[in-house]
This record gives sequence, C-alpha cells and structure tokens, in this order.
Amino acid sequence: GVQTCALPILGCQAIRAKGGTILAQDKDSSAVWGMPGAVVEAGIASAVVPLSQVAAALSGTFVRERRAAELRA
Repeated sequence: GVQTCALPILGCQAIRAKGGTILAQDKDSSAVWGMPGAVVEAGIASAVVPLSQVAAALSGTFVRERRAAELRA
C-alpha cells in the first residue's frame, strides 16, 4: 500500500495535474519542515513563501485565477 507520508504528495500531485496551485510554507518560518519540505523536495510547490506572506500569496492566486476564468468566459 501507499505509505502515509506519501499521501500528501499524491494529493498535491493530483491538484497540480488539474491546474491547481500548491503553496508551501518556507523552512525558516516553519515549526516543522516535514510536509512543506516534502512538497518542495518533490518539486510540486507552485510557490514557497514565509508564513507572513501566505495570505497575500493565496489572495494573489485567487485574483489571477478569477481573471483567467473571466477571460475564458
């Protein structure tokens, strides 16, 4: 079976395969670098940002995706 530690990577890969965005918290601002580190090491993070910039990164992602959707409509 799939090891538990591999499940987040598989989920992130599935999200990316559907065009989704994966943000990872950077190592310096992480209390534990486990899951974000695994995503970064697997090369599937769209962006790696400090905790203080996660909200802005999410907001920017939503704005870009909404504009892209409007252009397609």
